[in-house]
Amino acid sequence: MSGLLAEKIGMTQVFDKNGDRVSVTV
Repeated sequence: MSGLLAEKIGMTQVFDKNGDRVSVTV
């Protein structure tokens, strides 16, 4: 899993290719 990594834990945590975590509510 490289690049965009999305974990579904209520709120989707999206990791960009730089490794920065961006919290996106879906």
